[in-house]
Amino acid sequence: MRLTRTLIIVLAITLLATLYVYQQSKVIHLAYRGQERLAFLERLVDEKNNLEYNLNRRMSLISIAGILQEGDFEWPHRKQLLSLSNIQQTPEDNKQIGKTESIFTRFFGLKSQAEATSLKPR
Repeated sequence: MRLTRTLIIVLAITLLATLYVYQQSKVIHLAYRGQERLAFLERLVDEKNNLEYNLNRRMSLISIAGILQEGDFEWPHRKQLLSLSNIQQTPEDNKQIGKTESIFTRFFGLKSQAEATSLKPR
């Protein structure tokens, strides 16, 4: 009887110790995942800040004027420019260009109208 009681106690302690170790390993695993997500979010914020800085720095008129004055900027050659007069129009474009408005569509057609009014203080 003592042997079975001792075996039950040993098995219970082993089971509880195993569950405790499993629980602690899950806590550590979740902590690592949280740190990885936090590091990922920090990288995204840093990348966003770098992109905003680059856009603000490169798109300001002062920096564009500086690039033009330093000589790093090259104007494109004539061969690299696209002339719109040489582009062929499709038949659908020609139909839209040749479309005329009838009297009916002039009076009853939908046209957007905007009206400007001054703001009155309340």
